[in-house]
Amino acid sequence: MKQEQEQAVEAVVSQNPLDYLTEEQARKQFGRFNNSWVKSHKSDVDSLIAQTGLNFNTACFIIALREDSNTLISNELIASTVDTMLNQTRNMFGSEEVKKSALHDIQRAYDKLDTFQKNSAGKKFRKEVLVKNNRADGIRILDAVLNKLEVTESSWC
Repeated sequence: MKQEQEQAVEAVVSQNPLDYLTEEQARKQFGRFNNSWVKSHKSDVDSLIAQTGLNFNTACFIIALREDSNTLISNELIASTVDTMLNQTRNMFGSEEVKKSALHDIQRAYDKLDTFQKNSAGKKFRKEVLVKNNRADGIRILDAVLNKLEVTESSWC
């Protein structure tokens, strides 16, 4: 499976994926690069053009593709962190030492996230805790975690 993925990446990298878009698909792709998008990405686009000699539209496409890829990577990290945090909640009703260790592990996982990822992870964690536990236990877990992380529940709503 991994070898197939590597071969697919090689094929895309060695060819121009823009060559495989229909005219309508290309119009839609490049249509998203409106004035607002271009202004907010101008330095990245200009830098890529200077480094590679790409044309403006291709540079915009590459910048957007990088952003999309970074979003996928970030989403995977958030999901993995939330899974780790949720797994540790099983230990929240053990001895004080076990609870303290679980909270420490939750904090360690949460602290690995960038600031912008923490709210997304927190929202997902909050939702899952409240769905997977009875109301009283969910609130107890959430209060302990919020207190440990020094976060307000409103930032996770």
